[in-house]
Amino acid sequence: MHEKKEICIFLLILAVIVFVTPVTAQMKRIYKFNKVKLPFGVKVEEKVIPKGTYHFEFLRHQTQAKNYMRICKGSKFLCCLLGAEQQYDTYGRMKFKDPNIPKNPRMEFFKHPIKKTVYIVFESGKKTGVYPFLKVKFKLDPAE
Repeated sequence: MHEKKEICIFLLILAVIVFVTPVTAQMKRIYKFNKVKLPFGVKVEEKVIPKGTYHFEFLRHQTQAKNYMRICKGSKFLCCLLGAEQQYDTYGRMKFKDPNIPKNPRMEFFKHPIKKTVYIVFESGKKTGVYPFLKVKFKLDPAE
């Protein structure tokens, strides 16, 4: 009787591992910017992130083609945002010659004073092995 209980517990733990592991493996890291200074505070949902130094991690869901940005402070995960993918003006082989597309990954901050929004634009660049020519825009609210 005691052996059946141990086997059931083992099978339950194994089932949890088998079903949880594929979910976490579906997010693929495109690039990580370490120790980036956030020049102003931002508000993500109900959480306020003050200005300071953070790690920005850009991820892509492998099956749904959705792009995410994670903001971390040290090893602590603060938030995750869904971004909107944008298209470049050039298509096909002309993207390799386009001077507006960076060679290496780039991240830029924009603050729109009239709309009172903050935009973070991530470009994966031409030489990124995982997802080249990717441009994603993330929209945030400034902290008051």
